[in-house]
Amino acid sequence: MIRVTVSQDTITKSGAIVRKLRLFSTRMHDRSTLMEEVKRTQAKRWARNFASEGREYGGWVGLSPRTIQDRAASGYGPGPILRRTGGLYNYVHTESHNGQVDASSVNWHFSNAGGTSGVTGANWPLSHHFGTSGKWSVPARPIWQFDAKDRRRLRLTTQRWVRHLMESIFGG
Repeated sequence: MIRVTVSQDTITKSGAIVRKLRLFSTRMHDRSTLMEEVKRTQAKRWARNFASEGREYGGWVGLSPRTIQDRAASGYGPGPILRRTGGLYNYVHTESHNGQVDASSVNWHFSNAGGTSGVTGANWPLSHHFGTSGKWSVPARPIWQFDAKDRRRLRLTTQRWVRHLMESIFGG
């Protein structure tokens, strides 16, 4: 013989679990707090990359002798690379922190025409990032990347966020 008993206690506990699962599902769909953290940590890495002349992503090509002469004639020293007036650095720093966050992504807008920040003096950031050829050839000096190290950090950050979310709803 098989005996099945359903009590009010079983129904009450089931309802609580269902409510918690619904709450977990709702919060999993709105990942804006996770995306804010991703934006902050990526912006910091990009700032370190710029300050270290690209070492976060392998290092930038040095300045050409012609560029060093041009800088000297204008009263600037031979370095740091891409830091003649500070306008480009300010643009990179500001735009990196201005990424737009929604429930599931971060969107950054970088352009040669300037971004959302209104920072002036940012001369051709995309041309410096990708490089150009022709009369005014500029080697690529990657400013904004997203490499295996970034993907690994994103995966770990996401795992911590999900774990925290589960513990806050279901208990730890």
